[in-house]
Amino acid sequence: MHYLEQKPATHLTVIFVAEPSAWMDISQASLEHSKRWIEMMNNLIAAGRRQGVSLQWFSPLNEIDYGSPEGPKITPGEYAEVMEQLAVRLQANGYGDIGLIGLETASGSTTDAYLHALKNKPTITQMLKAIAMHDYAGQSSDIRPALTA
Repeated sequence: MHYLEQKPATHLTVIFVAEPSAWMDISQASLEHSKRWIEMMNNLIAAGRRQGVSLQWFSPLNEIDYGSPEGPKITPGEYAEVMEQLAVRLQANGYGDIGLIGLETASGSTTDAYLHALKNKPTITQMLKAIAMHDYAGQSSDIRPALTA
């Protein structure tokens, strides 16, 4: 990461793509699992900062509407809650300058529901700097209406 940061106009983005271990699988919808996952994400950023990595963008979840093996499958409400908790934790630990990338849905047809769930979560909406989505079926979705609703 240090090597990449030395290149002109380089901004590092970390995208966390992995099926979570059972002890922190947030798709289990338990408070304890969520706490462990948030702790791991926070520690990942803290370790990078201690090493002098100026992480600017972070995408902590991938394909939340699809699930394994890319990440946990969670509902829009669970996603909004765990992302809000993560954002609160990051800000409390001095990492509020990191731009979070949200959604990373695997189907354009589910994107609106996840966006709508974030509407009343003030900390994540403040830290959310980009929205990503993709679709393996070749479908595209215009999410602009959901952004302004």
